Amino acid sequence: MKKLNSVMFALAVLCMSGTAWAVDKDDDLKPDDTEHIGYDASALTPNQASEVEAKFPAEAREVREALARHISHANQRQLEAYLDDFLKERIRYPELERSYAERAMALESLELEIKAIEFQKLTRTTATIHTRQISKYVDEKGVFRTDDVIISYRWIKDANDGVWRIAFTERKRLTE
Repeated sequence: MKKLNSVMFALAVLCMSGTAWAVDKDDDLKPDDTEHIGYDASALTPNQASEVEAKFPAEAREVREALARHISHANQRQLEAYLDDFLKERIRYPELERSYAERAMALESLELEIKAIEFQKLTRTTATIHTRQISKYVDEKGVFRTDDVIISYRWIKDANDGVWRIAFTERKRLTE
């Protein structure tokens, strides 16, 4: 599985291959590593996912709200707020991340929508979730695109300010 260090949003919108992507210092993880968070390797049954979420309901609500803010920041093209959604110490190339996000937010008719959320792991300070995301946009060549992807996120509650931030993502394309 090919991985690339860049902001999840930019990859979801700009990259057209059917591979998964990573966003942090763990970008050398392989699908069979215990730290791999990709949906294909670690999906739970719906009942198991509900049980995970039920153990920490306040944290589950906070993570869902953080994800909604993240998607809103992208859809409203709020670059600084979008970049602040990521845990800074986990981003390997901040200038590259900003460049990708700027390019993605310059795309015409961008609309991201989360169709489903599944909690894989959840504690008071960390969460791994899988989402089904639909991305609609006009690419740089003027072609309308719709991407249907599973995006797996690792969230960490920032010890400095108590805000949930993205530490890592992986992406699996469902459509070609």
